[in-house]
Amino acid sequence: MSGQGPEAAMLAELCAAGAPALVANVASSVFALEVAGEPMPVTVDSGALGGSYVSSPHSAYALYARAELDLVDVGALAAPARVALAGVDRLLRAAAVNRAVHLNNWLLSTNLQGRGAARACQRRATP
Repeated sequence: MSGQGPEAAMLAELCAAGAPALVANVASSVFALEVAGEPMPVTVDSGALGGSYVSSPHSAYALYARAELDLVDVGALAAPARVALAGVDRLLRAAAVNRAVHLNNWLLSTNLQGRGAARACQRRATP
């Protein structure tokens, strides 16, 4: 990895220690990828349910949404929302959505974009 800044140091620590050692509710394996000379974390998840929404699509779209219904008063919409979320939950489980590889997942609620990552992706997408 040619990057030597704080991102490279953070990624090196994340890879060395492992995500579960640094983020209690994340079971992801973490690998390093270099894009345009910048470090990029790659998380790999085997399909376990119930982890953090930053690495678990099921948690983000089913469990987190269900928890929000307990916090926000939506009145008469609560019951139909719970039914809809139960359907989303079953669909996401059936699709094994948590068996996933995430590029540039720093395990933060807002992922950081490296200086060269967007330019590199744009160059690859341009015919």
